Formats: sequence, structure tokens, C-alpha cells
Amino acid sequence: MNWKTVSRTALFFAVAGLLTAERGVAQASPTATIDRPPITIFAGGSYIQPQPDFYKNNQMAYFFGLDYTRYTPRFYVDPSIEVRALISPIDEEVGENVYSGGLKLSHTYFRRIRPYGDILIGSGTIKYVAGHFGPTVTSDNSIVYTYGGGVDFDVYRTLGLKADYQGSRWHTGTDVTFHPRSLNFAVFYRFGFGRRDR
Repeated sequence: MNWKTVSRTALFFAVAGLLTAERGVAQASPTATIDRPPITIFAGGSYIQPQPDFYKNNQMAYFFGLDYTRYTPRFYVDPSIEVRALISPIDEEVGENVYSGGLKLSHTYFRRIRPYGDILIGSGTIKYVAGHFGPTVTSDNSIVYTYGGGVDFDVYRTLGLKADYQGSRWHTGTDVTFHPRSLNFAVFYRFGFGRRDR
């Protein structure tokens, strides 16, 4: 898999969707009302490269998180605060855990499709099989900067599917920088405070 092509394509479609999407007829009206709860929880699986700068192993992981969205009838995008966790168990050599939060911007397209982009910051721990970087090194920590984009698709008012790409930047030790990346697929559920004017 050509990760550079995948990342560029995913980010292109996320940005293009945010820039070119138009609201449906009901959402275009200032007096229209939608029933979209503001809190979303999600969970799913990931296809991840933990250390693509050093070796090309791929592995499966899982992730979960929560969004709180402020629906904004007078603006083009809806901002959300997002928190998420990515858990990648140790395979033959490494694994990693990332806990992060930040800003997500989305826009409704044809009422069911919501392209989005996000930028997150958090804490990451990479875990090594003993002997990978010496007999005494089993883990390392880093501040992790994550960026990406994807699409939420509403199957029902409160239930839907999510697909996104996330890249990240780690800096461990004194001079080690690497850039894990992942493709993520999840199911989400929305709940919250009832109807809102749009």
C-alpha cells in the first residue's frame, strides 16, 4: 500500500468536501429544525503502521472516542471537540497507545454525509519487545501531534459509520522523530439534548 498516495487522497477529499459541500434544502433555511444530538461516541478498528520511518510492518489496532459538536446555523462548518484513543498491542516488535484531543471541523453534505478534518494533540507511549532497541529499553513516551480527515455517514438519525485517515508526529529521546499513520473504520452513535434549530 502506498501510504503517501492514500494520505494525500484522504486529505484531498476531506478538504474538498468541506470547501464544496452545500447544505440540503431544509438545512439552508434559517428556520429549519433538525434532530441531531450533539454528543457522538465511536469505536472501531485501525490498519496502522507504527514506525514507517524505520520499518514497514503493518498491524491491526482499535480505537474509540467521543465528539461534542456545536451545530452552527449561520456558519459553514460545525466545530467539535474530539477526544480519541488508539490502542495498538505489541506484535513481533512494537505497539503503541495514543490518547489525544483537539478540534474537528465538519460540514453536512446531502444531509447524510459529513466530511471533516481534525487536528489533535496528546500523549503517546510506544512499547518494544525486549531486545528491539537493547535489553533494557521496553517503552518510550512522546507528545503526539495528529492530523487527518474522513467522512461520517448517517445510516440513521443517531447511528452511522465513520472512515478516516490519521497521520501523526512523534519525537522520542533526543533526536528520534517518526510518523505513524492509520486508516480507521468505526461505528458511531449520537445522543444528547434533543432537537435544535438550524
